[in-house]
Amino acid sequence: MTINEMHYDFKVKIDKVDSMSKKNFLPNEIDWIINEAIQIFVKQRYGQNNSKRAGFESIQKRTDDLRTLQIKSPTALQPGVVPVQHQGDVYEFRISDFKFPYWFLTRLTAKAKKSDCTKVIKIRQTQHDDLSTALDDEFFKPDFIWGEALAVEARTDEAQDQKGSIYVYTNDFEIVEIYPEYLKRPNKVWIGTYNTKDGLNTIGNPPVQCDLPEHAHNEIVDLAVLECSRIIENPQFYQLRQQKLKENE
Repeated sequence: MTINEMHYDFKVKIDKVDSMSKKNFLPNEIDWIINEAIQIFVKQRYGQNNSKRAGFESIQKRTDDLRTLQIKSPTALQPGVVPVQHQGDVYEFRISDFKFPYWFLTRLTAKAKKSDCTKVIKIRQTQHDDLSTALDDEFFKPDFIWGEALAVEARTDEAQDQKGSIYVYTNDFEIVEIYPEYLKRPNKVWIGTYNTKDGLNTIGNPPVQCDLPEHAHNEIVDLAVLECSRIIENPQFYQLRQQKLKENE
């Protein structure tokens, strides 16, 4: 669906095609609700907060639902990311250096170097409260021969950078660059008939389309209608739309 078709589908499903039977939503309001629905859709499909209790890539539909947001690396879309600094065996990589707005990390590898040897290794994420134990554990600590390093995510040292950093821990070897694979932030749709408050989109620019797979667009509109029914406080309509979403999920 184009964003225009999503607007029309929304109006049909909310029973508002110049019928005056429901509140007349303005284009900017419909865009807002659809963008809310897109965020809900992505977060539900990535995690397990859904009726099937199935997260990303746990079943084929979850893989298909989010495939257009998955960024692979190293590729032309997302080349390797070099560290901004390192202290001893700790290397910092800023998420703001990623090519796309980052939402969820799905895989992390790195190019590591020791002496004259260079190879790609796995980066294993760990919890902060387990980090000290893992760094001292013979079976879990970073090791160049076994091709593993540890990582945590935290705030960056740069005060103006609110996106955070990935900190990679090694053991007497160097991290040349990392290859982050992640789900990018979905497009913020815009029908193109008004100026957005953030100033990023103005009348005359091409509309911003939904970049999720085509098969997901109907489900997103259904989610938007569900959210709308909650806003206009129509419990019976809300229950009907919720039942349809469960059937299509």
